[in-house]
Order: sequence, then C-alpha cells, then structure tokens
Amino acid sequence: MSYSCYIFGEVELSKFVRANDAASQIVEGYAGVAVPYVDSHFHLHKFEASRAALRRVLPTLGVTRFGNVQSIYIRKAIRTFAFWYGPIWRSRIRRSFTTTDHFYMPPVSCEGNWDTLLLERPAKESAGSVEVAVHPGSGDSWRSVQRSAVLRFAEAAKARGHELVGWRQI
Repeated sequence: MSYSCYIFGEVELSKFVRANDAASQIVEGYAGVAVPYVDSHFHLHKFEASRAALRRVLPTLGVTRFGNVQSIYIRKAIRTFAFWYGPIWRSRIRRSFTTTDHFYMPPVSCEGNWDTLLLERPAKESAGSVEVAVHPGSGDSWRSVQRSAVLRFAEAAKARGHELVGWRQI
C-alpha cells in the first residue's frame, strides 16, 4: 500500500482495521507477546484514516498506548517535513492515545555522541517522559553503533537519577 492510497482516501477504513487487527493477533497468538503499545512505521500517524482505524482496533486488543512523533532533535532538522508538522501530529496522537511527552530517535547516520548530548539538554526541553527509540543489532555497523549508544545512554540516565520504564508504566 502506498502513501497515495491514504492521502487520497483510496483505502477503506475497514480494510485498514482488519489488517491491523490481524497483525496484532498474529503477534499475540503465535509469539505469545502481549502488545503494550503501537508505533507508527512509515509515518501513518499523519493520516486520519490510520488514526481512526487504530482508535477502533487497539482498544479491542487492550492497547491504549501509541508511540509519539519526534519532538527532540540534537541537530534541528528544519529541512524536514516532520520537523514542522510534528507538533500537529503529536497533538492528534495525544488526543486519541496515551503516549510519551517527548520522542527522540537518532538518524541512521547517527549523531555522534547523542547519548551524552540528549542528557545534557535543558530540563525544560525534555520535561516529563521521553521515548528514546533505536534500531539496535549486530548485523550492520550502524545497528551496532546504536546498540552501544543506547546502552551507554541507559546507564548514564540511571546514574543521573532518571527512571527507566517500559510502555506498560506510561
């Protein structure tokens, strides 16, 4: 399915609802994993049809939490669409779901020592809860870099008195 399908309303809401419902049931049924939250890959949160479908499906699965839109940047990404429209998307997500106050994800190219820089930000810029998302792993060098950085970040955050919680505590 392409973005144009959502932009131009070519996808019926019921089809989107069935697809989301089926995916969640597969995860819970076969893997035995209870889904604590959903995030928005491919930025589907931008589209009202996606949010409407998720508002219908997620409560039936006991899921009320939804990942936020990036609000913290180490380097301001002023040339990106998401930087300017993020506040609108965040407010729409907050109206429908439980979510974090802020969200940060380093770009794949990484931002050097983001783990240190994120903790040095003024408290007012990241007051409340902050979701930090990475793509850790060991197969690709950039995944290894992100895995190492998030482990350093977690240790430094705990050392500074921050509480690390999972989505079930949000």
